[in-house]
Amino acid sequence: MESRRSTVGLVATALLALTLTAHGANAASGILTTDFAGDTDRAQAAIAYSSSKLVAAGFAFTPGSTDFAVARYLMADGSLDPLFGGGGKVTTDFAGGTDVAYAVLGYRDRVVAAGFAGLPNGGQTAVARYLSNGQLDTTFNGTGTVTTDFGDNEQEYHALGYLKQGRIVAAGYSGNLFAPNSHDFAVGVYDKSGAVVWKEKIGFFRRASIWQPTDDFAKALAVQKDGRIVVGGDAVHGVICQSTTDFALVRLNDDGTVDPTFGGGGQVMTDLGGVDEINALGIQKDGKIVAAGFTSTACGGPTQFALVRYDVGGTPDPTFGVGGVVTHDFVPAIRQFGTALKIQSDGKIVVAGYTQPLAGWSDFNMMVARYLPTGDPDPTFGQQGFVLVHTGGPFDYSDAEAVVIARSHSIFPVGVFAGQFAVPQDFMIAKLDATGVLDPFFGQ
Repeated sequence: MESRRSTVGLVATALLALTLTAHGANAASGILTTDFAGDTDRAQAAIAYSSSKLVAAGFAFTPGSTDFAVARYLMADGSLDPLFGGGGKVTTDFAGGTDVAYAVLGYRDRVVAAGFAGLPNGGQTAVARYLSNGQLDTTFNGTGTVTTDFGDNEQEYHALGYLKQGRIVAAGYSGNLFAPNSHDFAVGVYDKSGAVVWKEKIGFFRRASIWQPTDDFAKALAVQKDGRIVVGGDAVHGVICQSTTDFALVRLNDDGTVDPTFGGGGQVMTDLGGVDEINALGIQKDGKIVAAGFTSTACGGPTQFALVRYDVGGTPDPTFGVGGVVTHDFVPAIRQFGTALKIQSDGKIVVAGYTQPLAGWSDFNMMVARYLPTGDPDPTFGQQGFVLVHTGGPFDYSDAEAVVIARSHSIFPVGVFAGQFAVPQDFMIAKLDATGVLDPFFGQ
């Protein structure tokens, strides 16, 4: 069972890449890949930077370190933007350690990336802000980067949002890597100068015979029109394959206090019957909250895309799916992970992710599904509501970690491409039209 992608897992995959063959076959029409320094690179977040440009962020193995990696592309044909960094690409090293970006945000004409940084005294959450030309913005903390210590040995930001008065909010988790039930949601707010306005850790509890703490991992956030912050992820109680993992949400006021009008005391946990994890959030025009991720009823067994829609008070919306819940097995007997979500202007919900065989590390495929506002698969998209993006090779690896929707209604799943054995890896972007067909002129 694959769930959160820990620092240990990322490094292990990258080290494996050093011992195996060169890059896999070129991607197919409608798909592009980007290599930073001849080694392993992963795109893990993306945004529409303007009506014609797209920014992807993640990490790149560069000589001697692993760094934040950011690239900017032209949406029309996928070419790298020569006005950004060195030929459209930028890497940022915080202190010579392992630095990984999981989130990216458009901030006026700037780009903000967040994740974690390996520092001499341990890892901390990390944020970098870039000017429109890709240079670090030195009006942000004097260097363009800031790290924040939540007091634990595993700290990561996985989501970003924009608040009023030029502030940004980042969410992730913090805990002791070697201690069970020690991880909590971690949320930090920064002013436009990079100073910490507030930071908070929020833990969940499960009711057994007594109230017991859980391991809580935030991976998504969304900011409501009134400035309240919804943070989503999962709450894990127990050990691997003997645990219950639930969708978990908390809503905070813009001063960091928990909003007691949401769910029970500001928190909501939703049990879909097994291992259930939120990876993405969106807020509809009517204020309803859509959470997307995956669910599995058997450890190591098949998983399905999973969505839950909540009303503004945190109650599952009975007009969506069954009791507010939608699970769909698009490809039976295989794992399907929902990792990203965007809500179209017409209310349709786009979820991107990937399929994974029950054994092995090859033949992963990017996957995109689109749902009607009722939660039913959209029959006008792809094959009865979903598209598998095949890269050409029978054992290729591709996954989507983000999705961008252009004003033209084109859909861009963004993630990772690799050849057999999933190594080495490169940024990957596909371009689909509104019906789910690959654009043959993109990436060529």
